[in-house]
This record gives sequence, C-alpha cells and structure tokens, in this order.
Amino acid sequence: MAEIKNYSGPKLNDFAERTRASLRAAGFDIVALPSSNPNRKRNLIRVLWDGVYVGQMHSDLWDHGYGCLYRFNSLDGAGRLRFAEPKEYGAEDFMRIHHLDESQFSIRAEGKDVRRYYRIVGTEATLKVMKQSAQWVDGALGLGAEDDIARDIAEIEKSNLSATDKDALIKVRLGQGTFRAALGKEFNWTCPSSGMNLRAALRASHIVPWREANAEERRDPLNGLLLSANLDALFDKHLLTFSRTGSVKFAKSVPSEVMALLGPFGKLKFKPCASRASYLARHHKRFEELELQRVAIAKARDEEGEADEE
Repeated sequence: MAEIKNYSGPKLNDFAERTRASLRAAGFDIVALPSSNPNRKRNLIRVLWDGVYVGQMHSDLWDHGYGCLYRFNSLDGAGRLRFAEPKEYGAEDFMRIHHLDESQFSIRAEGKDVRRYYRIVGTEATLKVMKQSAQWVDGALGLGAEDDIARDIAEIEKSNLSATDKDALIKVRLGQGTFRAALGKEFNWTCPSSGMNLRAALRASHIVPWREANAEERRDPLNGLLLSANLDALFDKHLLTFSRTGSVKFAKSVPSEVMALLGPFGKLKFKPCASRASYLARHHKRFEELELQRVAIAKARDEEGEADEE
C-alpha cells in the first residue's frame, strides 16, 4: 500500500479494501498526501484520475458502506472542483447524469448554509461514478476518446431501449473505458510501435477483435495494444500485424509511399509476455489468411486486365 503510506487514520475495512482495489484496477490513483505537520494525522484518502482529485475516501464513509464522497465536475469560488452540491442542482439531476437510483447514493446536509454532499453506496456504484468523472476529466483536457464514451452513453440513455438493455450497454461502454485506461497506464500513454504520446491520437486496440473475443478476452488488457490512430486503423483491418516477438508486418496492398506517410514505426518496444504473445499469434494467423485472399484477388484483377487487352 505504498501509495497510501502517508495515511494514518483507522485501518481500511474489507469493503474499503475492495473498493480501493477496484478503483486501482480501473486506473485510478489512491493516495494520501504527506502532511507538513508530522503530528497531524492523515485521515483522508484521495481518488485521483490523471492527477485530478475526483473523490475522497475516509473511515466515516466506508464504515457505513459508502465507497467515496463525490466531487462535482464544477468549480467553486476558488476555481477548484467542489464537494458541495452546486446551486440549481438536485438528486434527480445526479441520478439522471450518473444513471443511478436512490439506493445507490445518500445526501448529507451540513453547515448553516445547508451544503449538501453526495456519498456513493457500494463498490459497483462508486466505480461507475468515478469512471464518469474520469471521462469528464479526459474530455475536458482533450486527452483521448473518453468524451466519445460519454456521448455514446448519452445516446444510449436517450434511446427507446428498455431500462435493462440500456444498463447492459452502458456497462459495456464503461468497460471499454477501463480497458483503455489499463493500456494507458501499462504503456505510459505512448504507442509502443510509433512512439506517439499524444493521448488524443492513441487508440486502445483489441488484438483479437471484440467481435471474435469471448467476454473474458474482451476485458483482458493483455488482449490489447495502445496504438497510434493510423496504425490502429490498419491493425483493426488486418492490414498490419505484429508477430509473437513484436516484429511488424504490413500487407502487400499497403504501398511503400503510404507506409512512409504513416511516420516512424517499428517493432514493439517491449517483449510481449506469453499471454499477449498468444493473442498476437491469433491476430498474425488471421492476417496471413486474409493476405492470401488479398493476393489472390489482386492476381485475379491483373488477369482480367490482361484478358481485356487481348
């Protein structure tokens, strides 16, 4: 628990440990900041996304089954994200925006001016709400495709699907955000082939495509690479592949002048582990199968052209 080594409050209970582990697995940093006063206890644990403070954990919360205290995506008078409910905002807005019901959060009123604070019930709802905060942060900073996820969720919510189908689709879309976050953390938000490190230009690529993978493979970050958008497009169409050892290979139908326009790229800058190598082998096999078909089609076209000339 190195990231909370500065924490000196009550011991985390089993619920708090589960919630903390789930948030960390989704790419959040769970930290307790050091105090300038060595005699002062650090009772608060911060939930951070890309360095942004989006939630708070402490014993008064987890002892009552609350995963975190929510931090609103709006600024207070000091230009900081606020914990207290903004004006002209209410519980119905919170439920609509975060796709929660009344059982998944609790409001606590404090102070003479009756400031209202939102506490999230349980690990699952905490993870869901924190992921949406992460999407807001990344969208605001232009750091990736998380704003696309937020838009997709809004479209799902507006659709005529049943509540059950909406919930299922939203969970899948949020899961894709978790997959991307895990790859970003593993590769330090840098494409291991091209070196591209602009997050808005990076894509979380499934090695074995989503449509062909089982439920476990779809969620497994080892079935993924963080690729530049142009390489991802070719990788997805099996016009580019990587061997088990990370060597890159392009389809014959990709002209050399096009390859030059793709910018610098090359062998993966890491040695794939056994699990990722297995996924890469499956992608490579499918690439070779499609390459035979592409070559055959190109040959047939050439033969038809020759016949027309005769």
